[in-house]
Amino acid sequence: MMHGLSCREFVDFLEAYRDGTLEPAVAERFRMHMDACPPCVTFLEAYNSTVDMTRSLCCDEDEIIPPDVPEGLIRSILDARDQG
Repeated sequence: MMHGLSCREFVDFLEAYRDGTLEPAVAERFRMHMDACPPCVTFLEAYNSTVDMTRSLCCDEDEIIPPDVPEGLIRSILDARDQG
């Protein structure tokens, strides 16, 4: 018997679901949870919007970065962008 996901498990799997890296059985349980839990669907929509907006703020590699931006901040942003 396939057990459903709790809301906490749903949140734990958000990134993998978005990236398409969930195992098929877990992805099915994830979709079943969405069918039964409107608050988690709302949370997923907000999560997706946040990720999309954050990615859109990252500069293109050809874009000139102002010299007063700390190097550590630049590295952190680029690392986060590369990790997806």
